[in-house]
Amino acid sequence: MKKQKIAISLDKKLLDLVDSKVDGSIIRSRSQAIELFLHRGMEEKSVENAVILLHKDHQKTSLKKIDGISLIKKQISFF
Repeated sequence: MKKQKIAISLDKKLLDLVDSKVDGSIIRSRSQAIELFLHRGMEEKSVENAVILLHKDHQKTSLKKIDGISLIKKQISFF
């Protein structure tokens, strides 16, 4: 699959962390490292438990259905 080139800005601390994972054999480049970690992060369910605090005025809105699915369920499935 052909890859698209992009430009991103990262703070030095994060870039240093990415660079520390580039070992030249399994992870050969910054680009490969960023792609690998982004892919892992997008696949992984990072939120397992959550507490949702809603003001009483917003409870009805959170339960409104959009395309047959409650707004709150759509938000949770985003993560």
